[in-house]
Amino acid sequence: MVSEKLGHSRPSFKADVYRTVYQSEHEEWAVNLSDLTSKRERVVN
Repeated sequence: MVSEKLGHSRPSFKADVYRTVYQSEHEEWAVNLSDLTSKRERVVN
């Protein structure tokens, strides 16, 4: 039903393209917010 509504040519397309993202992957790729907001020394050449 989902594949049909999205216009996929075959039902397996959804399974081929999309997958479950596991908690360990979220944790591995997560960025610490303080890393984004902290001031870093600017390197001047």
